[in-house]
Amino acid sequence: MNPLLKNFDTAPFSQISVEDFKPAFLKAIENAKHEIDQIISNDEVPSFENTTEWTSSLEMI
Repeated sequence: MNPLLKNFDTAPFSQISVEDFKPAFLKAIENAKHEIDQIISNDEVPSFENTTEWTSSLEMI
């Protein structure tokens, strides 16, 4: 499995190959789009708590 798509505290540099980057970037973009869609679809008035603070609690992958 792609080591960049696993949760880790310290990047497993010795296990990462060049081919691992593109799928990891695509997954990160997919996750970001999903998070943005969740913010956009929220009917509440935008606030620090339901936008900026909320996104800090999300996983990166």
